[in-house]
Amino acid sequence: FFRLASHVSTALVRLPMSTWAPDIIVHILSFLDHRDVALLSSRVCQAWADAANDDELWCRLCMWYWADKHDTTLRLKSSSDFSHPQCASSLSSDELCEVLHQRGVSVDPSFERRELLDACMFTTPPHKYEQLFKGMVSKWKASFAFALCDSRCDVINKEAVCRAVWRVQFKELAGYGAAPSKAFIGRFYRNGRYRSAASDTTWCMMGDHVQISEYPPFAVRRRSTDWGWVLDSPYVMYTSVGTWPDIEDPNTDFEGWMVAG
Repeated sequence: FFRLASHVSTALVRLPMSTWAPDIIVHILSFLDHRDVALLSSRVCQAWADAANDDELWCRLCMWYWADKHDTTLRLKSSSDFSHPQCASSLSSDELCEVLHQRGVSVDPSFERRELLDACMFTTPPHKYEQLFKGMVSKWKASFAFALCDSRCDVINKEAVCRAVWRVQFKELAGYGAAPSKAFIGRFYRNGRYRSAASDTTWCMMGDHVQISEYPPFAVRRRSTDWGWVLDSPYVMYTSVGTWPDIEDPNTDFEGWMVAG
């Protein structure tokens, strides 16, 4: 409560907190971080609990928290847990169709909204969320929780490899005295093709590792600072620096793809 006090006028404090207008409560909560807001949603009166689950509030938290994160544009995460009836009902029909499409579920144009809701609720991927995010009734809170959960996963999948823009740099080889090479951009395609300014070859997933042609597999790790990826080997390092547009063109001209090293 004391952390909230500085954002509340003296006149307002004289009124019972449960009688404050919802938009005022939401405004006050917008000054807190996501953990405080999530904790409040289960430890306060109904009026404050409703405000702590407000979609607009959580959309703001997503916008602020994801601003400097890798591959985290401001959009609903299709793998989020939208299974709570109130949460699923807050999704528009277009959002439901997009979520199901991203989950690989075929949607017939003749589907009624009730069928879309059922499909969304029953195709929720399993994830281990923090206890404070249990029973999510806000679609943006659900997306926030999923993104936070996903940021701690250090196992990369093929889709994430292909979606990322990779900064490639050869390392200084011990004993040879050569400086690291100038960095350039590399791209992995879903059809198994890999292209960069230096090569045009094949790639594949080898368990939890990424392998390019006959070269040793790359170990994968996650950057905690911006949720980006690193592919590492004794000779070269790949660092994710952004994401590609949805459309792939393996015939892209690589002229000018060198970047500052």
